[in-house]
Amino acid sequence: MFKKVLLPILFISASLAAPVYADSTTATDQPAASSQAASTDNGKLCSHAQRWQEMVQTLQLTQDQQDKIKAIKDNAKSAMKANWTQMKSIREEMKALVMSPTLDQGKLDALVQQKTTLIGNMMKTKITMKNQIYNLLNDQQKQQYQTLMTQWETKKREFFKQMGC
Repeated sequence: MFKKVLLPILFISASLAAPVYADSTTATDQPAASSQAASTDNGKLCSHAQRWQEMVQTLQLTQDQQDKIKAIKDNAKSAMKANWTQMKSIREEMKALVMSPTLDQGKLDALVQQKTTLIGNMMKTKITMKNQIYNLLNDQQKQQYQTLMTQWETKKREFFKQMGC
């Protein structure tokens, strides 16, 4: 039962963190370290900087677009940091419940509800961020963006499948 709840939460958390914490300060005139989207040759996930670099190059973003995307990501990052701080607190409270002699079911239900709400908020932040970025792009860039997102999601699924998740 616990695995059924924990694995989706971990997957959602991992998928939320990746684009939000992307390093948008990378120089745009350097080539990307890997031509594979969100994956290195050894099957590990790429760094956020590499994905950002790939996005800049593939979409041929203007400097104005890069600046606007950086601002969007910075706003999302600050919202996500607040959520992660609350998530850490909930995690500590859950650890305390595990170690207690008797399980307070009411407290557990409340913590699960809080965590569910936070995950929902993080999902909303991520989707809002992606929508704002998408709407900054021209039609050709939008098609390329959709392709990049599909490639990154496929690589992420393959990574988790290799991990046995």
